[in-house]
Amino acid sequence: MHCPYTAPMATLSIKDLRQAPGYLFRRAFQISVSIATEQLTPHNLTTVQFASLVGIHEHPGVDATRLSAIIKFDKATLTGVLDRLEAKALIVRQPHPTDRRTRMLFLTQEGERVLAEASIAARDTREAVLEPLPRAERKQLMLLLNKLIALHADRENAETHDPEQKVTPP
Repeated sequence: MHCPYTAPMATLSIKDLRQAPGYLFRRAFQISVSIATEQLTPHNLTTVQFASLVGIHEHPGVDATRLSAIIKFDKATLTGVLDRLEAKALIVRQPHPTDRRTRMLFLTQEGERVLAEASIAARDTREAVLEPLPRAERKQLMLLLNKLIALHADRENAETHDPEQKVTPP
């Protein structure tokens, strides 16, 4: 039913919605997370825990604020993720030598071991997500996603320009 005081407008259909970029990105994300969860569960890690381990490995001594910018995950939720990684003895938090408010993050030996094993699963995840596409289309998809993200960089904070954020093709 429509309002009798306004002209009827064309309403989007489910078919239209399913062709919207946001819908397609969300569905691709759901598929990717599902596959990643299957691959990372044997390592007792979530996708965000894995990303955190990678960020800490590449930036030993990073603090939670910088880590949240590196992996593009909100700091409030990341605190709980770091608590769980610490409870699993995969990371340690140490006081910053000059800023008592800041805690530096480091991987433990067990964290390094789990990260090395889970990295294989992460590579398998990338392959499984892209596997239905021919190799040339996989590379094209990754290039186009990177381009789209770069073109929308003004919508995000300055951290978007961090070259570490760029996704590389398989």
